[in-house]
Amino acid sequence: GQTGQLVREDKLGELPSVQHRSVYADDNLASHDFFVEKDPDSDYYAVASFSGTPIRKNDSIRERISVQHFSPSHELINEGRYYLPDTSYSYFSYIGMAVQGKGKVYLGAVGFNAKRKEGSAPPRVIFSMLSPDSSAFAHQVLEYTTGFGNVTGCIRAAPAISQVRMLLYVPSLQKNGGSGIIMNPFGEAAGTLKKHLQLSLPALSQNARQNLGYKEAFKGTPQRLLLNENGNGTLLMENLSFFKQGNSQANMLHTNLGDIGIALLDSAGRESAAYALSKYQVITGVCEPFQLQRRHKSEWAFRNKIAALNTNTYLSYDYISAPGGTYVFFNDYLQYLDTGGQDKVRRPLKFATDANLVCYRFNGGRMEKMFLFGMPEVTKGYACMMGAADYNAQARTYAAIVISRDGTEKKANIAWIQL
Repeated sequence: GQTGQLVREDKLGELPSVQHRSVYADDNLASHDFFVEKDPDSDYYAVASFSGTPIRKNDSIRERISVQHFSPSHELINEGRYYLPDTSYSYFSYIGMAVQGKGKVYLGAVGFNAKRKEGSAPPRVIFSMLSPDSSAFAHQVLEYTTGFGNVTGCIRAAPAISQVRMLLYVPSLQKNGGSGIIMNPFGEAAGTLKKHLQLSLPALSQNARQNLGYKEAFKGTPQRLLLNENGNGTLLMENLSFFKQGNSQANMLHTNLGDIGIALLDSAGRESAAYALSKYQVITGVCEPFQLQRRHKSEWAFRNKIAALNTNTYLSYDYISAPGGTYVFFNDYLQYLDTGGQDKVRRPLKFATDANLVCYRFNGGRMEKMFLFGMPEVTKGYACMMGAADYNAQARTYAAIVISRDGTEKKANIAWIQL
């Protein structure tokens, strides 16, 4: 921690390569990757290994997915094989995982089959639990999710009320006027579902109507769930839309990163407050749900030889809750920072060199806009690498890489911001 020197390196496992194509059926893609989750209150962590290659004649379904549970000293304390005893599903799409110290590991996945035979099980979401005294998972198949596809989500623990919560996002449910966001509370000990609730966000929609001129409800995509020990928390959302442009396979798909929606939820999943902020950005590639949830693992930033593809880490936004208020950071064009986003000819932010960092502070129902590095000018600007930022809650300090621009001269800086 003081020198940055490598102490130890262990090989935990390997996956076979996908030789031809990934398994995809009923809007579900078989996961083929390693997933790591750490307990936020300790240094215990787990590594899930998903093999999503097409099943061959001699493959054992019981050996395709494993979860390794490690201690803070990186010693293996338990390993479980993930499969359903009745082997009703051949493939699984990873949703999320949570670790509670040296005790339980919770895992969410969608089970599905590649070929629909008569009598075969349709896709369903499965919530599973690995206990320290067992190498076998305890599964609960959520019947209400029958036929669900393209499911994403996250799992967070609320130890003060002895619950674990799995938040799911199912885009197809928005067609019927719903939010498509479902909260699923499970008992911490037995891992059984208490009930499920599709979230309703009327306060957020009302805020978007008043401040952003919306005519309809706010239909954003969930990007992160911040859950407190007592079960209340904050849902961070973003309006995403997708389009194709150009004829090159490398940069044909694009994503508009639109307005920000922030909903403060009580322990029952009801809104206690909500904010909507105007934002308009565009990236090359597809921005998937819960991208902010994964950004702290560097999944947001990626490098490419095409310069236009390197702007993703500057876009979207960041949300920090501090004792003096809550803060929202994002980059935007200078000319839109004073219009409230109502300019009819507004164009999306594409390049970091055109951007300036803006900060909104919410405190006691009041919203205040601030420029952390001074008032931007036409020839001067400060663009923040959102994907390379971190907040130290104990020191109440936000650190980020900032690209400063003065005329034609650009510099990379590290900035420490006291909140």
